[in-house]
Amino acid sequence: MVSTGGERGERQRLTRELFDKHSALIYSKCLRMLGNREDAADAVQETFTKAFRALEQAREVESQLAWLFRIATTTCLNMIRTRERKGAVLLDEVSSVVAHGQQHPLDAMQRQRVFDALSAQCDERTLEIFVAHFVDGMDQGQIAAQLGISRRAVVKRLTRLRELAKAIYRSEVGEP
Repeated sequence: MVSTGGERGERQRLTRELFDKHSALIYSKCLRMLGNREDAADAVQETFTKAFRALEQAREVESQLAWLFRIATTTCLNMIRTRERKGAVLLDEVSSVVAHGQQHPLDAMQRQRVFDALSAQCDERTLEIFVAHFVDGMDQGQIAAQLGISRRAVVKRLTRLRELAKAIYRSEVGEP
């Protein structure tokens, strides 16, 4: 079926509305996940490109922001995995964190290594839960509602994540 100019114009209008309404929040989320402005801007652009391609889904979901957050989370996780495969050192992120006085550079690097190890050992849904809870600050009920799973499933996965993160951290610092 060929789309008419009116349909195309409607899609563009809806995309513009989504972008205008939510881009600042999506950028903030991407920046928290990726740690630098350039990557966050790229992630926002990719998020809205994916959203444009799947615009019909936006009309069907209860919360467009939650839908965009899921797209942004997946986009950022993919970017993190790509960095990992390329062996990228996240010195820009560490420098940024240190410049803002947030933490010691070794702490920032250690946190990044723990996150990288978690992302390598967890499935996509578990990483979505991790990001929603620890990055976005959502509670278990909110996460369950957003992902369409039970609160109990969220609690179980968060418990396993904490245990795994502790084990990874211990191996990083050389504790038994």
